[in-house]
Amino acid sequence: MSSTLDPQLLEILRCPFCGGRLTIDCIVEDTERQLRAGVLSCHCCVFPVVDGIPHMRIGNSAHVALQLLGKGDAEAARLTLLGLKGARLDEFQALLTRDAPLTFERALQALCTDAEGTYLLHRFSDPTFLASEVLVRTVGTDPRVTSGRVLDLCGGAGHLTRALCQLPTLGEVVLADITFWKLWLAKRFVAPDCRPVCCDANGPLPFARESFSWVVCSDAFHYIWHKRLLADEMVRLVGVHGAITLAHLHNALCENPSAGNPLPPSGYRELFGGMPTRLLGESRLLDAAIDCAPIDLSRSIPDEELAAEPALAVIASQLPEVFREHSAPEPLPGWRELQVNPLYSVRENGRTVLERRFPSAEYAAEFSECYRYLPVEVELYEGQVVAGQMIGSEGELLRLARQHVLLDLPAHYLEPRR
Repeated sequence: MSSTLDPQLLEILRCPFCGGRLTIDCIVEDTERQLRAGVLSCHCCVFPVVDGIPHMRIGNSAHVALQLLGKGDAEAARLTLLGLKGARLDEFQALLTRDAPLTFERALQALCTDAEGTYLLHRFSDPTFLASEVLVRTVGTDPRVTSGRVLDLCGGAGHLTRALCQLPTLGEVVLADITFWKLWLAKRFVAPDCRPVCCDANGPLPFARESFSWVVCSDAFHYIWHKRLLADEMVRLVGVHGAITLAHLHNALCENPSAGNPLPPSGYRELFGGMPTRLLGESRLLDAAIDCAPIDLSRSIPDEELAAEPALAVIASQLPEVFREHSAPEPLPGWRELQVNPLYSVRENGRTVLERRFPSAEYAAEFSECYRYLPVEVELYEGQVVAGQMIGSEGELLRLARQHVLLDLPAHYLEPRR
């Protein structure tokens, strides 16, 4: 992992307040002439950079981090932006110095103290992720969409970013999110090839006009209050030669857990009134993900057909080639290093069985579509699971991967299972 600020990223960064270019004002740590920790400045503000992540926000944490960087203490600035103090700070520092390698799972436990940690750990097999992933893999087959930089906006800990980075024709992927610790986890574990930027999508985005050929946002837009501003910002970033993809949008006409501030289908469509737009129901995308089926973007689905869909997707673009029937995406690379889904535990009782266990009743209820593709149990032969990885024939592994019993997880994602 290279935790330095990419000079090409600096070229497109702009102050979200004055719109000015950013220059390196102070270097605290650098590697091969690339900024690892320091300070960026524009006409009106200064912003901290820690572990190569520009923190394009203002507030108390940023202020304290800037003071610490001014004293040359990049480590303390990192811990400040990670939001750690007291017992949690001591626990995290102990993790960094332990003999065993730090994992995403263990770091997540230290950095996140609520139910979101459970959601993030199991993100790779939940139905909202599968639907979002199949959509971006479909839209991403168009070489014009992937001809330039791609922005995963409000991308959290980088799960969908990782899928974007694996697309064969893609260039640089920028991951933007409001939460520094999620970006830190993404860069260290989940999507190490991404370029993270900490920013607030409720305000102007800190990027130059037409810097991207594709902007993606999944499971976040309904939480944004300034939706019109964000939609206009997305259009500004892609111009007339790019595409916008919004996945897992809560529908205001249906009940949703953690609903946010959703719009009805007509509301989402109107946000991109000046750009050709398609709306889809997420149920069709999940069907396509489970059944490896094609996705038809050529037809405009009327709003009344979408009224009962709890979640929606939007594709907006001036590129007519995007709006066609797409064949089923090819499987992503990496299946030879598949690991057992953390929703499964190994049970020994005269036979070896992988048993599905949801972390809570609330999780099972919110992600009930998991019942469609995750079997209750899978019987194995002795010795088939070694250090969390499966051993078996290519056909057998691929079958279990298509059921999402096995997952292509990043290195050091899970704590070792006994």
